[in-house]
This record gives sequence, C-alpha cells and structure tokens, in this order.
Amino acid sequence: MPSLREIAASREMINEADVTLTDYGLAVEAALLAWLLYRANAGRSPIKAFFVWFYLSISLAALLGGTYHGFFSNQANLTATTLWRGVLVTIGVTAFTAWRIGALLVFSSNVAGWIGRIAALELVLYSLAAIFLWQSFAFAIVNYLPAVLFLTFTLGLYFGRHRESSTLVGLAGLLLTFVAASVQHFKVSLHPDYFNHNAFYHVLQGVALFAIFVAARRLVQEPPSKVNYAHQT
Repeated sequence: MPSLREIAASREMINEADVTLTDYGLAVEAALLAWLLYRANAGRSPIKAFFVWFYLSISLAALLGGTYHGFFSNQANLTATTLWRGVLVTIGVTAFTAWRIGALLVFSSNVAGWIGRIAALELVLYSLAAIFLWQSFAFAIVNYLPAVLFLTFTLGLYFGRHRESSTLVGLAGLLLTFVAASVQHFKVSLHPDYFNHNAFYHVLQGVALFAIFVAARRLVQEPPSKVNYAHQT
C-alpha cells in the first residue's frame, strides 16, 4: 500500500485527486457499457445507436472533466478553456441522446423525427451558449435535467405497458441521477478534502449508469414494433 507521503505527493501532482480519479473511472465505465451495447445482438433496433452515443458522450465528458480538474482547473489558458467547454458541450450531446431515446420509445417515427430535429436545434443553441456565454456547470445541468425527466417519463410508460424488471432497474438508475445532481448542487461530500461533492456525484452517477444499462441492454434487443407504442395502435 502507498505511504502517506506518497499519497500526499500524488495529491500535489493532481489538483483534485478524488474528482479526477472518479471522473476517469466514470469514463472507463461508460466506454465499456457503450462497447457492450454496440456488441449487443440488437437487430434493427432504432435506439441502439442513441444508447451507444449516450454512453460515449458521458465517457468523453468524464475524460475531459477529469483532465480539467486534475491538471488545469487552476489555470486560465487555452487548454483549460477548451477542456471545460468540451465538458459542457458533450453533456449537451448526452441530453440530446436522452431526448431521442425517449421519443423513439413512445412516439411514431414521424413525431419522434420532429422531436429529434427540435432536440438537435436545441443542442446547437445550447452549445453556442456554453461556448460563448455561460460556462457554469449549473447551466449544463439545467439543460440536461429536462431530457432526463423526459426519458424517465417515457421509460415509465414503457414499464407500465410491459412490466419488465429490467425497465424498473433503469428507472431506478434515472431517479438516482437526480439524487446525484442534488448531491453536486448542494455540495454534499463524504469528506471535504479527500472525497468532496464532485467525487461523490461521480460515484452515484456510476451506479446510475449501470442501472440504466440494464434497461438499455434489454430495450435494444426488442423489435421496433414493441419498443415504439405508436406502431402497435
């Protein structure tokens, strides 16, 4: 085991070791889940690609965020600026995929397509605002939460129709993301120095992502006629 001196030295090399390491762990987990979904035997499932991008965007955001917090958060140069804005934009991509997944779950192809176009326009506007106007993490969360609420609502409708246990696990994961956002917003930490609110947020998100994956793996294997209610009426 590393000595206290070695731990102290590592903390001097990394600005926020707890946040950085948990961010990197989240990046690895999300990338692995994306790969597992990509390899899933999903036939022609239309939501498979959006679930894969959902996890890939989270992985990239965590990678960029960990690098920023660990090595550039106390700097004001182009690299730091680019990393942080990259975090905000990729969170916007995650929100976009949540809108698309939710729309495909409950609406006809035509309606889902329009929701997708509106979500794409919103992503462009949000990205421009995140790059040029507001760089607060709270701005990213405010943009992200409506998409998660929409996905939670539509997944709840799906569970009401099919009563699959995997869907219930996914719903629990989505609800946990709201708990995680509250932990981050209200700065609830396990330890103020060694495991702060951002690190705690990442751990909760890691659990939530796996729970959502349980539902996603089942959903991408469903035939389109079952996933999209509008095709059943």
